[in-house]
Formats: sequence, structure tokens, C-alpha cells
Amino acid sequence: MLAGPSQAGVSKAFHMRTIPGYLLIAMLAATGEAAEVITCTGKLSETATVAVVVDPAGYTCTVDLRGAGHDPMRPCSVGDVCRLTGRGHRAGTTGKTYAIDEIIAVDPAEP
Repeated sequence: MLAGPSQAGVSKAFHMRTIPGYLLIAMLAATGEAAEVITCTGKLSETATVAVVVDPAGYTCTVDLRGAGHDPMRPCSVGDVCRLTGRGHRAGTTGKTYAIDEIIAVDPAEP
């Protein structure tokens, strides 16, 4: 009969491998960095590196323009009121600023 690890040794090793996975999931859930679908409607402003839509309700959506290779905010122009919908996460300390990581839609909006 071949000698191998006991069932207790296998079980202990299994539990040691799965606990870090549970801890990782708990840590990710606790950070609050999950992507949310956000819509901001307001006046568009831009710099060379960021587009910003400030919603009259006090929310701000930002889009990093670096490396885009095109204008991701088209068909809106700077100064226009536009509606930006995207997936992103809260940024900053106010809880009302969102960094958009993935744009779903950009449309002109009625002022």
C-alpha cells in the first residue's frame, strides 16, 4: 500500500488554500470600488487630459482622455449640455464624483 497524505492533511491544505480566496473577495467587496452605471447630465468641459460633466444635482463625472486616440465625448462639444452614461467608480472624498472607466453612451441633452 502506498503511503500518502492523510485525509486530515488534505482537508487542512484545502482549507488553507480557500481561506485566502474568501478573504480576497471580502476585501474587494469592502473597498466599494465596484463599477456602477452612472449617468450625469450637465455642461461639458474639457482639458487636454480630462472631460468633465457637472450635473446640476451636484454630481460630477470625469473621463480620462489620455490614450483614447479619438474624441470619446463626441457628439457633444465643450459648453454643450450632454448626457454621459458609463461604468465607473466613486473618486475623491465628497462621494459625488465619479471616474468613468467605460463609456456606454454620450448624447446631447436638452438644457
